[in-house]
Amino acid sequence: MKTGYLAIASLLELDLEQPQPDVLLVVKKFLESQDALPWLLVLDEIDDKETMFARSATGVKLMDYIPRSQNGRVLVTTRDSRLVGLMDGFVVPAQNGIRVGPMPFEEASSLFQRCLRRDLMEEATQEQCRTFLDMLGGLPLALVQAASYMREEEAPIHEFISLYKDVEEHEGLFQESATNTDMEQRSVLFTWEISYARIAGPSYPTEKSQAAILLDLLGFLDAHASSARSLSEVEARFQGTQVFDALDGIKHALPPQDSPSTLLSSINDSRIKNLNRFQSTIGRLRNYSLVTSANCWVHPVVHSWIYRRLSLEERCKYFSWIIEELCKHLASPDLHSWEVALLPIDSMFFFNFEDMHYLRHANVVLDYAFSAKMMGYMSEHRVAIAGLEELLYRIGEVSASSGETKKAIKYLEKSIALTEHSGSSNVLLAARRLRLAKVRSRQQSPKEAANQARLCVQAAPRDFDSQLWLAQCLQKQGELEQAIELYREIISFPTLDPHQDFEKNKHLLVALCDVALLHARLETEESITYAREIIDNFAMPYIQAKPRGDIVKALLYRKLLITRLEVASTLDDQEAVCQQMVEYDAYHERLGPPMTGGIPEELLSHLEKLQQRRKWPEIEVLVRIYSKPRWDILEIMSLKLSQPEHSDLINDTVLHWCIMYNVQGEAYFEEGKYKEAEDAHMNALGLHLFLHSAGSGSQEFAENVYNLARSLAAQGDVKDAKLRIIQQSFSGIIAELEAIPRVWLFVLRLLDATIVARNSSSLGKPLWIVMNKLDVRDELISPPTFPIDYYTLLDNLGSSVQMSGLFPNLGLEF
Repeated sequence: MKTGYLAIASLLELDLEQPQPDVLLVVKKFLESQDALPWLLVLDEIDDKETMFARSATGVKLMDYIPRSQNGRVLVTTRDSRLVGLMDGFVVPAQNGIRVGPMPFEEASSLFQRCLRRDLMEEATQEQCRTFLDMLGGLPLALVQAASYMREEEAPIHEFISLYKDVEEHEGLFQESATNTDMEQRSVLFTWEISYARIAGPSYPTEKSQAAILLDLLGFLDAHASSARSLSEVEARFQGTQVFDALDGIKHALPPQDSPSTLLSSINDSRIKNLNRFQSTIGRLRNYSLVTSANCWVHPVVHSWIYRRLSLEERCKYFSWIIEELCKHLASPDLHSWEVALLPIDSMFFFNFEDMHYLRHANVVLDYAFSAKMMGYMSEHRVAIAGLEELLYRIGEVSASSGETKKAIKYLEKSIALTEHSGSSNVLLAARRLRLAKVRSRQQSPKEAANQARLCVQAAPRDFDSQLWLAQCLQKQGELEQAIELYREIISFPTLDPHQDFEKNKHLLVALCDVALLHARLETEESITYAREIIDNFAMPYIQAKPRGDIVKALLYRKLLITRLEVASTLDDQEAVCQQMVEYDAYHERLGPPMTGGIPEELLSHLEKLQQRRKWPEIEVLVRIYSKPRWDILEIMSLKLSQPEHSDLINDTVLHWCIMYNVQGEAYFEEGKYKEAEDAHMNALGLHLFLHSAGSGSQEFAENVYNLARSLAAQGDVKDAKLRIIQQSFSGIIAELEAIPRVWLFVLRLLDATIVARNSSSLGKPLWIVMNKLDVRDELISPPTFPIDYYTLLDNLGSSVQMSGLFPNLGLEF
């Protein structure tokens, strides 16, 4: 301050000849006098309120040397917000305080362009410029010094960005001076170091204050302020993925990102023991502008500086603190839970979306922990970061459950390597190796997955989970005999206790269900009897005893019922099992979205098998029983209108009902029950036309029309009128199908091929491959097409007969 006042006195030619003049007082008095012209006095970098109370050699406080006059103004710049309103506004009146934030994007861009040579600027893309400016957060001095670095090093913007993002490489990026803005050759980091020393306390660097420790910890968290903070937590997690695009309709309902203060407060309570003073400590950091808000967001350049100023020894200590806290919150699956035992390995069964912000912090910690400098330090000094292998494993699990397979494999591999080095138990190591093998299987062929599973069994020969995984891999590979042998070893049948405690031996129940399913598919009398005995005596009693809504029942009961249908011994047996499915689906429907009275999709595969075996009576019975609770057309139409958000789900379910009725109609026709066949096909036709118009151009619709006409024709004169209506309305479809060999209908159903309305397209190469295998190419000239215009179809139908005549049960007029 004295240096500045001497410069002012020299410019104003003030009399300083008197003995030992007080320069500060002389300048102050002149500026307050009537002789002074209008003036502006700038007091720059008053970054500590204690500065204002410092005394000169004569014992006068520095703030007493600030002139006050109607003829002039004083501008104080500071990072210590406590100056505003200090001493009842004697220094700076509270209403005069202005918080200066980062530069807006346009201003920051303009400043940067003025500081950087044109040739370096022209090399950058617009996206690179935006990344660069967002990275530096609109901090003017940082922008100027970054431009200075790029000029002196002939470095283009993309190279600077790469250096900045590197964990260790950019420490010198802001050390270069910017002489056009900083007359004392100071870097942007210099002023923060001064502020840090002040908040760290008088014993620094031997000891640090609680405020300095909290600031240190922020450097290890995902705490830097950026434009992306406006995204919700879920959006930020899945940005750049297909999941992000699917969030469009619900973004407004998603909660905002959680701030760093949540995790920092937890560490404060457990480690620093600064109870009930957390917010006041953060307030001190805000006073020095090192933290931008009470939520602990930090300017991105400050965030980078905090971490890089710490010694490697300090970093190791803070890593351990934060990792310990993260492991308390990041969910990890119970390896012995039903979810792990029953759900596919790519299921998101344990990921708590409320904990997403902990995952963000964990990613920052791991980036820093695995930097070359940190790894070198830990290797040289033989130190380890406590809990690092556990955090790696948990993030690997979260990544796996989120579908990020590559990331999951990377983290699980690192976790296993550290677990081996730490000398952990063989049981823990085997469990993690098995988990890695399962995640890897997503990217492997069945054969490769089976080889990995064999390695897991070799490493832990008595581990049932590894044996079960190998059996499942062999089953997928098609090695059924080996899979069955291994399954039988696991369940030790027939010595298995009917009162087996499956809660303690979850692998046993999974093996029982898998082996029953496998034996049902073998379709020999012996295997079917074996599967039925396994289900009836062991698996089903345990699952039926579970309460409604239990995860075991939800995941296994319906699957077992379908398998039990396949191995039913008599028609009555099938009818009883089907009734159980109806009752269970009715309850299941009340728990979830509307299903129109059942879930026919899962029964279709079994009906197809019965169709291939020409088991017509079984088909008739199953469809008759299962379709009883189905809602009528008016109820479903009302449902679609009242719940448009479920429209796609309802349409899919309606289509499955249509397919089921068509299969039932074919079964009746084969049994010579033509009236019953007509009713079944009319059910499908009504559902199609009234509820699923988009499906009216499908192969399933066309085949049902053909079968309907066939069943009417088989009844003779009594059905001539209705047959004429069908023939007139759907003449194109019937003519096309009558010209097609029956093998086509089989192949079309086999491939579930769909011909879209208004299009005339072939079924493509895969179909011809199948035809080659069937050796029926010579019968065909070209694949069939179904040129159907739905609206013309309705017009024709309406002009031929009123709807009440064609569908008498509807009670509607066209």
